[in-house]
Amino acid sequence: MAEGEPLPGVNVVLRGTNFGSATDLNGVYRITGVAPGVYTLATGYAGFQPFETKILIKKDTMLEANIILKPFFGRGSFGIGYSGTDLNIDVGNPIVTAGVGKPELGGLTLLHQNWGTNTLGSIYQDYLTNPFYKDLSSYWRDLFSKYFLPGGITFGTTETITYPLEMIDRLGTVSNILTEQFADFNVEAFESRFADLLDVAAKYRDKIKKDLEDPDYEEKGNEQEILRRLEMLLASCEKEKFKDLIEYYKKRTTDIKELHLLSRFIEQHSGLEHLGGVEKGGTFVLVYDENDIVIADFSLPYICCSDCPPITICKETPVIFTLPKTSFCSDDSTEYKFILNPPGGVVDGPGVSKDETTGDFYFQPSHADVEPGDVQFTYAVNDNTYALVVHVVHVQADFDVHITSINVDEDVAVVNFTGYPEDADTFEWDFGDGNTNTDEDNRDIEHTYSPFSDQPFTVTLKVTREGCGGEISKQVNIEACSAEFTYAEVSRDGDKIIFQFTAPQGLSDDYEFTWDFGDGDVVHDRNPQHEFTMEAQARTVDVTLTVSSDVCTDSHKESITIPAMELSISLPQSQFCTYDENLYPITVSPQGGVVSGEGVVDHGDGTFSFQPSAATAGDVTLSYTIGVRSIITTVNVLDVAHEITSSITMRGEGWPLHEIHLTATPVNTDQDVTWKDEDYTWSPPAPAGTGAHVTYPYDFYDHWSFDANLTVKKDICSQEFHKRVCYVEIGIDFQEDAGDAVIYGFSVKTPGAEKYVWDFGMSGDDEIVGENQIKYRKGNRVRTVTVTLTGKNEQCEATNSIRIDIPVHEMNTAKVQFIHNAADPLARFVDIHINNVHLAGFEYKSATPFREFSAGLLHVVVDVPEAGTTVEDNFQIEANKFYILILNGVTKEGGFENPHDWPTIELKIYDIADAKEHSMLDNFEALFFHGVTNAGSLTVVDSNTGALLFQDMAYSKNTKDYLKFEANYLNLLVDLRDDNVVTKCHADLDPIKGQASIILTTGFLKPPRGMEELEFGLYLVSADGNIIEFSCG
Repeated sequence: MAEGEPLPGVNVVLRGTNFGSATDLNGVYRITGVAPGVYTLATGYAGFQPFETKILIKKDTMLEANIILKPFFGRGSFGIGYSGTDLNIDVGNPIVTAGVGKPELGGLTLLHQNWGTNTLGSIYQDYLTNPFYKDLSSYWRDLFSKYFLPGGITFGTTETITYPLEMIDRLGTVSNILTEQFADFNVEAFESRFADLLDVAAKYRDKIKKDLEDPDYEEKGNEQEILRRLEMLLASCEKEKFKDLIEYYKKRTTDIKELHLLSRFIEQHSGLEHLGGVEKGGTFVLVYDENDIVIADFSLPYICCSDCPPITICKETPVIFTLPKTSFCSDDSTEYKFILNPPGGVVDGPGVSKDETTGDFYFQPSHADVEPGDVQFTYAVNDNTYALVVHVVHVQADFDVHITSINVDEDVAVVNFTGYPEDADTFEWDFGDGNTNTDEDNRDIEHTYSPFSDQPFTVTLKVTREGCGGEISKQVNIEACSAEFTYAEVSRDGDKIIFQFTAPQGLSDDYEFTWDFGDGDVVHDRNPQHEFTMEAQARTVDVTLTVSSDVCTDSHKESITIPAMELSISLPQSQFCTYDENLYPITVSPQGGVVSGEGVVDHGDGTFSFQPSAATAGDVTLSYTIGVRSIITTVNVLDVAHEITSSITMRGEGWPLHEIHLTATPVNTDQDVTWKDEDYTWSPPAPAGTGAHVTYPYDFYDHWSFDANLTVKKDICSQEFHKRVCYVEIGIDFQEDAGDAVIYGFSVKTPGAEKYVWDFGMSGDDEIVGENQIKYRKGNRVRTVTVTLTGKNEQCEATNSIRIDIPVHEMNTAKVQFIHNAADPLARFVDIHINNVHLAGFEYKSATPFREFSAGLLHVVVDVPEAGTTVEDNFQIEANKFYILILNGVTKEGGFENPHDWPTIELKIYDIADAKEHSMLDNFEALFFHGVTNAGSLTVVDSNTGALLFQDMAYSKNTKDYLKFEANYLNLLVDLRDDNVVTKCHADLDPIKGQASIILTTGFLKPPRGMEELEFGLYLVSADGNIIEFSCG
C-alpha cells in the first residue's frame, strides 16, 4: 500500500450532532444539511489514533476539511491484542489527508508510504488493493506466515486480529450494497451481508469474553469498551429499518404508477370522448405507451353535477376472494369462512374444508400442514383462477436456564432465563415461586430464588408475536454442588482390591468431578473405579471428591479401610507320611510372618519347611502369623506303622503241629483312619486269614523261628515291616519221686537258637543233680515251681514257662506265728513260753516268723514281769496248718478307760487258724485284726481302688479271709465311726511282696498322759516276722 492511497471505512462525525459519514473506497466522505456553526470534527478508524479538530461552517458555503490521521505505532516485539498500540513494526511519518470533497463538508484520507505500518487499517487497505486475494482469510494466512510466524507467533493467536479485519471487511460489503437510488437497492443481499457482519461481531464478542475468563490473559484496558460497542451493534435494528423503508418505497412507487394508468383515470373521471381537440373549460387527455408514443387523445368536458356524461363506462363485477383477516395463528382451530363472489367456484389450499350442505369453504389454521409464513389459496371460477395469500404465524415458546450463582449457606440461587423466539413481541414469566415478570425487554432476565431449597420450581413462559401466542412450562432444578459419594468393593485379586466410587446422582454434565484417592492418583471421571494395593496390615486411605461448577464447589472426604492382604499358606501336598524325613517348602503370602506348628522348620531367612517325620500323626495344623493376623492350614500326616503280634497254638491234628497267628495292629490309634483288608499285603502269602489277621502253619520242632513280611499301604504312604516269630518249648523228660524231694529232667523241644537260658525256679534246699535235672524238696504244703526257658540269637528271643507242683512232704507238724499287740506300758516286755520254745524280753509290736510245732496240744504261757501277771492258754493245732497267736489287752482291768461296753479288755491270747505263710498273688495277701481296746467298731476302705474291705469289725475280731492287694503301695481309709474318728493310713509294702501278712490296729484312741507313744496306729506283720508301720493322719 503506497503513500497517498485512499483510506475507506473511516468514520467522520460532528460531535454532539446526528451528522456523520464514512469514507468510500476512494476515501471520500460527505456530510450535508449541516446548519452554520462551530463543530468538532472527529474520526474513528481501527488501527489509527482518534482525530478531533474544530471547524466553522458558514451559510451557503462548502468546507473542505483535510484530516491528518496517525496510526498507533511503537517499537519492540510483536504482540497480539485488541488495539493498534500492540502492533510494533516500525512506522514512519503520520498519514496525511488531502481534501477534495463537496458540497458542504468533505475530505479524502490517504496512506503516505509503502507497507510498513501494521495497523489494522493499513493491513485492510493492502488487502483491498491486492489483486491476488479474493477472501480475507487466505490473505491474512499468507501475510501472517510471511511477516509474523518467524517471530514465534502461532496461528492460534490470529483470531485477535482477524476478527477486527473481518468486521472491517463485512462493513465494506454492507456499505457497497448501498446505492444512490432505492430502485437499485437489493434487500435480500443487504440482509445477508448484514447478518454476516453480526455473525463476526458475535464471534469477536465471545472471543473477548473467553480471554477475560482465562486467568493467564493479560488485559489491555479497552476490552470492556469494545464489548459495549459490539453489544450495541448486535442489538441494533438497522436491518429492520432498511426493510421497512424499502417496503414503504415500493408501496409509494406502485401507487404513483397506478395514477398513470388509463383505467384508473377513467374510473376517477367519467365523460371522456374523442373530439380531435378539447372544448373550452375541458381537459385534454393524451394516451401514450412505454416508448412515449401518443396512441390516442380524449376530451374531458367541464361537467356539472346534474349533467350525464356522453361516455358511460360499465365496470365488470369484481371477483371477491378473501378471508375475514389476513394473518392467522398456526394453533388456531377456528374455521374461517372464505368470502367469495361470484360463488360456485372451488377453493384449494392447505387447511381448506368445504361444507357440502351450504357449499361454503372454510380455512382452519391448525389443520394447515405448512411452514409458518405466507400461505397461498386459489379460487377457480368462470374459467379463471384467482390467488389469495395470507400469513400464518407460529409461535413456539421456549427458554434456556443458566444458574448464575448458588449460596448454599444462605439458601439463595440466582438463575438467568432466556426466552424464545427472539422476535416475540412480549414475554410473560412465571418463575414458579410466586413471582412473575411482564416488563418490556424481558426476554433475557435474571431471577433470584430464596430459598432455592423449595425446588423444583415449575417455570412458565408465555410469548406473543403478531397477535399469536405460545406457552411452555419446565421444571427447574437448581443443582447445588454435593460431593457426598458412595463406594463399594468390586473385586480382589492377589494384593489388589478394586472399589467402585459413585458420585451423587442427579448432577448434570456441567459439573466437574475431581477424585483424590489419597495414594497420589487424581482422576476427573464421574463414577470411577480405583485399584488399591493391599498390604500386610489393614490401613485407611482418605478419598476426597470435589464437585465444582461455575456457581458452586463442594468437597467430601471418606476414610476407606483397605483390608489387609489375605494371608495364604500352602504346601505342595496335603498328605504326608510319618516316616518321611524330607523337607517340603511352605509357601506364604505376604512375606514377613512366622509359621508355627508341629514339623515346621524355620530356616532363619524368612522361609519355612515342613518335615512330616517331626509331626504327630493325624491332622496337623500349621499357622502363619503376621502382626496380629493369623491363618491356618491343615495337613494330614498318616502313620502306617504297625506292630505285629503273634500267638502260637497247637493244631488239633495233622502236620505241621503248630499254627502261627499274626495280627498287625496300628501303632498310632489316635488317628482317624479306617483300615481295610486291601491295605495289608503279607509275604509269604498267608494260607489263612485276611487283612491284618493271618495264620501260618509251622513246625517249631523243626526250627524255633519263622519270618514273615508285611507291607501296609494307605493313600500315599507305604511301609514294610518284618516279623520273626521265635518259639521255645520245654520238654519234661522224666519225673522221679525221691522221698522228701522230686527230681525232674528237662529238655529243649525247639532247636535252632544260638543260646538257651534256663530258670528252674529253685528255692531253699532245691539242687541240680544233672544236666537240666533238678531235685525239688517237698514241703508242708504243695509248692508250685515255674520253670522258664529262654532262647536267643541276634534277631530274636523267646521265652516259655511251665509250672510244676511239688507235692507236700507228709509230716506231723503245724506252723505258728506269735505277735505281741498289748498296748499296756506294764506289758511292754514279756516272756513267752510255747511248749519247749522260750522267748524272753519279747517287746510290744514284735512278731516271730512261722515256727514248726508238733501237732496236738500247744501250751502257751506269757509272763508280764512288771505287772507281776501271767497269762496262759492251751490251743489244739493240726498238722500241716498255720496259726497266728496275738497277745492283746491290758494287765489290770479297769486300769484304763473303756468307753465301750465290750465283754473284756483283759490281757489275752487270741488265735487265728487257717493262716498262710505264702501269697498266691504277685503282690500280697493280708488278714486284718482289730486290737484297739478303747475303740468301737472298725471300717476300712482301700483308697487305691475305692473298695470297701470290711465294716463294723468289733474289738479282737479279724477278717475271715485274706484280703488281696494288687498295689505295692497301700492306702487305707480307717473309720472308727463309733468314736467319730476317720484317718488315712498308708505304707510301702514292696519289701514283703509275695508273702501272706496280717494288719493290726493297736494303741489307744486317747492314750494316758505321758503315754503318747501308745496312740492309735496300724502296722503289718509279714510271714517272716518283719514289722511295717503305717503312717496315719
